[in-house]
Amino acid sequence: MNTQPASSQIVLAAPMSFTGVTQRTMNYVRANKQTNKVMRVVFPVLVAAFLATAYCAIGCWYFTFGLLLVPFRLVRRSSRKSKRGAAQHSELMAQATYQSQLAYYQATKNQNDAA
Repeated sequence: MNTQPASSQIVLAAPMSFTGVTQRTMNYVRANKQTNKVMRVVFPVLVAAFLATAYCAIGCWYFTFGLLLVPFRLVRRSSRKSKRGAAQHSELMAQATYQSQLAYYQATKNQNDAA
């Protein structure tokens, strides 16, 4: 069972960055635990091959278009940050609602017990 809030799973790094592709791949690996014995051996090899291929593609991409796309990447990063902020806000509101409902329930229970 995953005890981390959903907002901690939101990756801020760009998909076409070394960090971004690694974080997204590791989130996928954590979400898809393999139970088959053969896949426990094959899956890590496939993940390593995918990451090596992605790193080569990203390296070529940076060599070709790197400086031209800096403004675009900054705008996209700010939208991902606002998405994470919205998720954190909704988690905070859900927790506050739960706590207020729990306090109300306990108060009414105490009143009923006293009567």
